[in-house]
Amino acid sequence: MVWKDETKEIYTEEPKEENIFKKEYGNTDDEFTYIEKTKGRDGEVKETVKVSIGKVSRYLLTKFNFKTIFGSKTDKIYFYESGMYIPKGKTKIKTEVEYLLDNKCTTHIVNEIIEKIKRKTEIDEDLFETFSENNLDLIPLKNGVYSIKEEKLLDHSEENLFTFQIPINYNPKSKCELFEKFLDEVLYPEEIEVMKEWFGFHLYRRYFIKKGIILLGEKDTGKTTLLDILIGFIGEKNKTGMALQTIAGGSDFTKLSLKDKHANIHDDLSSKDLSDGGGFKIATGGGHISAEVKFGDYVQFVPFAKQSHATNKIPPNKDVDDMAYYSRWMPFQLDNVILKPNPYLKDEIISKELSGVLNMALEKLKYLLKKNKFSYIKTDEEVKVIMERSGNPLIAFVSDVLEESENGIITKEEMYQVYSEWAKNTENLRLSKEQLGRNLEKNCKFIIAKKGTQKQGRYWNNVNLKGNYSTFLTSKKVIYLQSKDDVSLLQYNKNKSVESDVKEPEETKEEEEKIEQVKIK
Repeated sequence: MVWKDETKEIYTEEPKEENIFKKEYGNTDDEFTYIEKTKGRDGEVKETVKVSIGKVSRYLLTKFNFKTIFGSKTDKIYFYESGMYIPKGKTKIKTEVEYLLDNKCTTHIVNEIIEKIKRKTEIDEDLFETFSENNLDLIPLKNGVYSIKEEKLLDHSEENLFTFQIPINYNPKSKCELFEKFLDEVLYPEEIEVMKEWFGFHLYRRYFIKKGIILLGEKDTGKTTLLDILIGFIGEKNKTGMALQTIAGGSDFTKLSLKDKHANIHDDLSSKDLSDGGGFKIATGGGHISAEVKFGDYVQFVPFAKQSHATNKIPPNKDVDDMAYYSRWMPFQLDNVILKPNPYLKDEIISKELSGVLNMALEKLKYLLKKNKFSYIKTDEEVKVIMERSGNPLIAFVSDVLEESENGIITKEEMYQVYSEWAKNTENLRLSKEQLGRNLEKNCKFIIAKKGTQKQGRYWNNVNLKGNYSTFLTSKKVIYLQSKDDVSLLQYNKNKSVESDVKEPEETKEEEEKIEQVKIK
């Protein structure tokens, strides 16, 4: 018989009966340890304090609600805290074991306890996702779970298998007057309610309306502030920030960041071409996305992260005739350049008014669930024009200035003079005369390039200047202000700021006279 004594020496002969190695167990004052007594060949009894893996594990399982998902490459342990399951169970176990055992804690003991808890708390890998999909009317908040069906706040429960939470306390009496004034300051009147609906849309974990938004405007028009408030509303942990180009052509690994997120918010979108619009359609269309998890695991999921983007110029899409692509966008044009913005506005709204914003959003969500559409009034064709104008200044020029006319003629010189004035007043980079000549026909379907007599020179046929084409000399801000009854919130010196913007500079009047002379010719 092979046996081992405490000196770790191996013997092949059985010792005398009275010297056989023996173990006995005793109690300690610590409920998580016991005494192991060993008797050697010489009859000496040695006592060793041992940690009871079973007792520590049972205590932790009593104190915390753990859930373990086993993966092919790695495992994930969740534990319940403050109304949600947090995927940091392994760290929680390590911290608790260190606290309980103090100097008796070793890496080996911790690993044994972790493995024991994992084996006792295994759940199906789809359990969290299935619960969320089957309980879309429940919205987990800081102080409870709001039921859309019952229109009331329910208590938190460990049976609610949420792995996320909207970081807002529900208070049905809260208002958001400052936020509503902000929306009135930066948006056109017909788009204010749509933006409120967009906030409500984020509370529902399904992309049941195939729409995304792009905030289009120059610097200091409120784009970033609006998106920052949306992030504060939905929660930093509940959003990701992928660019359109990444969604369209990104790797399987990068697309994983869309999983279980309420929002995909990306500020300052670049003007590079989209390689493919298909990825965006999938992200907004309720279809499955395949993504790669660390260590080689693959998952399929249906994203519900609402797509919000902001830019000075909308990136052009190569599939320009793909109306299915344009039909999924709601562009918001922010034209009111704020001369003296309030740097504390965002923080004031996030710190004081999110409960009121939540009440507003819940009301608008009910509207969306009933109507199954936004109150956005622009047609798909109008959306296409807005997006093409933004990405291609020549399309904007054609839209602003030119119209089809069967007998209309404009010489190349006259066209370039008008175009130059337009580029200056709209702050677009000006093409050379040769560049305009080569590209105008490509971006205007009805125009025809002609070559006349030596006296006539080259000219454009089938085109004329719009009767109100000179309105492009009026700034977007002035046009915006004309749509409002009052504008004041973001400007400290509102009267001076608005008045200085509304006045037309002297040079603009001279430019109007130049354009009028061209038109008379």
